[in-house]
Amino acid sequence: MPSHKLKFAVAVLSIIMVTGAAAGNNARASEQDEAVKQLNLGNAYHKGIGVEKDEREAVILWRAAADKGNASAQNNLGNAYYKGVGVEENHEEAAKWFIVAAEQGNAIAQRNLGILYHDGEGVDKDDAEAFRWWRKSAEQGDHQAKQLLMKYAK
Repeated sequence: MPSHKLKFAVAVLSIIMVTGAAAGNNARASEQDEAVKQLNLGNAYHKGIGVEKDEREAVILWRAAADKGNASAQNNLGNAYYKGVGVEENHEEAAKWFIVAAEQGNAIAQRNLGILYHDGEGVDKDDAEAFRWWRKSAEQGDHQAKQLLMKYAK
């Protein structure tokens, strides 16, 4: 193949690869945008802002956003299961969602997960794990986690 045809073929393949990657990034961005909308609408249903308060609908929307990887929705879902709001109370399920959100760096979920470890709710009681998660949360500026660390420091 003459060199100009080879260069042209390489250029076309490069454009296809870049365009495909951009399309993939756009699809991920679109999914994340949808997750944020679901999170916000779930919050509105949870609080009854602009819509009639409906905890079950809030949970449905949070789960949809959580399944798309939205850490705030995952934390909200954990809270719903922990408190039995819109769903049957289930501390193991709460722990599952707090873990997923905490591992993504959500400071509130990290604090909440620490509380579960401290109290042995939904997970085995483990003060070292509780302190580990509270420290992670406190390092992000969560004042309640800082208070928990001071309260339970030995």
